[in-house]
Amino acid sequence: MRLAVIGGGWAGMAAAVRATQAGFKVTVFEASRTLGGRARKVASFSRPNQPLHPTLDNGQHILLGAYAECLNLMRLVGVDTEAAFLRAPLRLGPPALTEQSPQCRGFELPVSCAHLQAQMPSQGHRKGHGHHHAAQLAKVAWAIWRSTLWPVSERLQLLRVALHWHGAGFSCPKHLTVEQLCAQLGPKVISDLIEPLCVSALNTPIQRASARVFLRVMHDALFTTPGGSDVLIPRTDLSALFPEAACNWLEHKGAVVHLGQRVRTLKVVAPPCSAESSQPQNPAWSVKGHPFDAVVVATPPWHAADLIEGLGDPDLNPWVHTTRQLRYEGIATVYLTARTPLAAPMVQLRSSKEAPAQFVFDKGALNPSQPTSSPTLLAAVVSAFEGNRQALEHMVLAQIQNHLAQNHLGSPDVQVLQTIVEKRATFSCTAGLVRPAAQPFSPALSAPALSTPPRSDAWRIAASTLVVCGDYIEGPYPATLEGAVRSAGAAVELLRMPPSKP
Repeated sequence: MRLAVIGGGWAGMAAAVRATQAGFKVTVFEASRTLGGRARKVASFSRPNQPLHPTLDNGQHILLGAYAECLNLMRLVGVDTEAAFLRAPLRLGPPALTEQSPQCRGFELPVSCAHLQAQMPSQGHRKGHGHHHAAQLAKVAWAIWRSTLWPVSERLQLLRVALHWHGAGFSCPKHLTVEQLCAQLGPKVISDLIEPLCVSALNTPIQRASARVFLRVMHDALFTTPGGSDVLIPRTDLSALFPEAACNWLEHKGAVVHLGQRVRTLKVVAPPCSAESSQPQNPAWSVKGHPFDAVVVATPPWHAADLIEGLGDPDLNPWVHTTRQLRYEGIATVYLTARTPLAAPMVQLRSSKEAPAQFVFDKGALNPSQPTSSPTLLAAVVSAFEGNRQALEHMVLAQIQNHLAQNHLGSPDVQVLQTIVEKRATFSCTAGLVRPAAQPFSPALSAPALSTPPRSDAWRIAASTLVVCGDYIEGPYPATLEGAVRSAGAAVELLRMPPSKP
């Protein structure tokens, strides 16, 4: 079965890999010359008197140990996940690195070595699941209690609320916001823990963010997998981390990957009846003049809406409308050079309107091959960004200089190298959000006589051979790499199902 995958981002490449495993003959069409979509490498430029850093990323992405589908796919295509990531503890709360307050401690869960055992088959895995769940709950409670940055009263209240979430199965009404969910928590816990966790996971402010999605991320990170709460920080660029390795794997398996090939239209072409039967054969999709039996659309949502709307079928209008109703959040990454490294590869910053970066990454610490004499490359991340690029650079520069000076990390001689702004980096993961389904055609197409006008068998089969994947498709996760690749796997499974009979 010939399958066209439109889009070479993480979702598209994941769909191509899973489809190839399932026996499809896959062709990928990617509009740009670089694989990875919103998580890809970009070329850098050097400002006067600054060294050239040949490869940057268009944004900073971290994974969690619980992101099993991403990690499994990486291993499948040959990525050494232990070498590709720095595994660090989940640590939230402003850094306490000054000599004046070494006893201060935020929320921190230690790195687990159990993830290595989890990769190996075990007869006792199911038996130990309940024990692991209870052990993780105890670890979370202990991490909350020993977080000395917060008053005892706020810690006790956080413990009570966390136990309530656990008892409720990490579920809540769909229209509840994170701010409403956490209304009983103290102000320091909100500012030090909830706000940075929410904006980093959902890229949406707590006043609008979906509490249901937030709780799902909390549940999966803390309670589902040994080592699930570990933070995985990429050591390599984001294209090499999975999409390029997937491309090599696909080509070795006989698939075709076209770069620089933008798909602007989709067409359904119903072939003539076969000599043996008066019924039409499976309709062929035409993509850039080539015939395919099925199509996976793995583009950004606005481009997917254009492609689906271009088919000109009224049954597609609800899907197109839902997709066009999505709103987006920006992310800015300010790359800087500094003479001295940070105290850790990833540091949470005190964020405010005048100091907008929430996290900063020490890229030099993540690259062991970088000479120690080279300036340190830092990447400061501003989630849910709205504003002026030049003003942002000035504020982030001052913020990083102040951080280095206050924490006695050497000379605060810092310079801005480059700023990358993704204005539509993620969909806005708001409370009550309705997301588009993976199958754009209306269910009425499965019963042609009920559709208006009545549909032919060719169109009915076409309805089951067109699917869409991406992190914005209906599902439990926010706009994360894990959400993207899980959506891809689900889309391929839909294609493997037989079409509905009239």
